[in-house]
Amino acid sequence: MWGDEMGLNIGTAGLDNLMLGNQEVDKVMLGTTEVWSNNKWATQVFYSDESKIISLDQDTMTIIKQVTNNVMTPAPYSVKCYDISGSYKKLILGRWNGTSSYGNYELNPDTLSVSSGIIQMEASVIASMRSSRGNFGGTLNYFWFIATDNARDEVAHVFDSQTYSHIVSTSSNTRYFRGEPDGFLNNGYTIAELEDNDGASYHCIYKHEISASGVTFLASVDDARQSSSTGGMFGTSKKLFSGIDDAYVEHDPQSMTIIKTGTFPNGIDISRLNKAGITGMK
Repeated sequence: MWGDEMGLNIGTAGLDNLMLGNQEVDKVMLGTTEVWSNNKWATQVFYSDESKIISLDQDTMTIIKQVTNNVMTPAPYSVKCYDISGSYKKLILGRWNGTSSYGNYELNPDTLSVSSGIIQMEASVIASMRSSRGNFGGTLNYFWFIATDNARDEVAHVFDSQTYSHIVSTSSNTRYFRGEPDGFLNNGYTIAELEDNDGASYHCIYKHEISASGVTFLASVDDARQSSSTGGMFGTSKKLFSGIDDAYVEHDPQSMTIIKTGTFPNGIDISRLNKAGITGMK
């Protein structure tokens, strides 16, 4: 029987999965309306810093669940993990610093607890990195990681979101792979802090196609928010956002124009993204 909007029931029990032969069904449509999704977390936002992990509703940004972040990587590092990234039905938490990979863990999106052993998905690219922290983001099919190499070029690395294997790298000394990256469907987004000719700060959002061929620049749009803080992008299966300090903006994923603005709940601040991360599952 049909359940509530975005849900399917068998009797009174919600449907967790639906198969067509041996293939999972991603979603069920009633005309042009999506009535069920195979990813029940696809409309949630996930935030992490060194003290906590939080899930939020994408429409209201109200807190769904909050837990203490007690994820420590194996010795000798003992470093808190806080760089959170989401893809299709995958949520990972990890940290990168310098030439050492601290690894990543899968998180259970319901409990926000670790559900896997360490995943060394950066290992194939460690040798080319400078001693600066990189950032992870996710799209529908990929995780992507951006950092600076030894030639001081900005490099984006693409990983398979299901196997975590490294697929391809894209290097550029002209485009901006800065801030906390994330994605919406097959596109990835970054936001960079820039200065105009008068020295005033502003931000620019960059849109890329993320694929097995690499990261391809598609478009950019200026964001007039006056802040010296580095911003972050985050997307769910339905919406695209950017955040600076304790404020967020919802964008049209295609044009990147502003749809609405809002403020995060107390305790969420992405002004220092080397201490926090934000993402959505796609």
